[in-house]
Amino acid sequence: MYTKWFGHLGTLGSLIGIIFLMKAKDEPSSFFMGFLICLAIMLFFLAVIWEMKLNNREKGIYCKDEEEINNYMLQWISKGGRVTIFTRDMSWANKDKEIKELLFKKAINNELIIIIASNIGLTKKLENDGATIYTYEELGYTPNSRFTIVRTDRIDSKVAIGKERNGKHFIEEFDSSDGYPFHIANDLTNFLIKFNKINKEGTIQNEESK
Repeated sequence: MYTKWFGHLGTLGSLIGIIFLMKAKDEPSSFFMGFLICLAIMLFFLAVIWEMKLNNREKGIYCKDEEEINNYMLQWISKGGRVTIFTRDMSWANKDKEIKELLFKKAINNELIIIIASNIGLTKKLENDGATIYTYEELGYTPNSRFTIVRTDRIDSKVAIGKERNGKHFIEEFDSSDGYPFHIANDLTNFLIKFNKINKEGTIQNEESK
């Protein structure tokens, strides 16, 4: 945000420089010169105030009930590219026909990754149709995080993170330019994927050594 302020300040300096250049060439009245300088300064402050409002604005929505959450998720995972869902049990998807149909479509197109406590029920069926399933049950710990990454591994990738706020479900969206939330979600995802692969390799080696 502060970098943008310096950019606006540079623009202000350039405008004032142009105004004084006009004075040297065209000799406008002092009143007109003062008006232009005041206008430039006013526009600078308006730009700064606008940037502050944009920066403080919440990047998300409140969902008052399960239907609104599911409607949001349906729109979110409908975006093109691979989707990575980090969840506890996928119970939210079991109850919605449209979401299940979309998930199976993503699975068939190899565009669905799910990280979940246990691979049972719906995720087993999705895996059979092409989804990639990773579990974290072996850790003996259930993360509190719940998020969904769209356009996974693409430059325009984004993550939606759900949490409780003011007694309602609040979903925030972040991309790579928003700093830590996006990168932490990606790191947690990659960590558990790597854990699963190492765990699987260890299991195979143990079976071969018997």
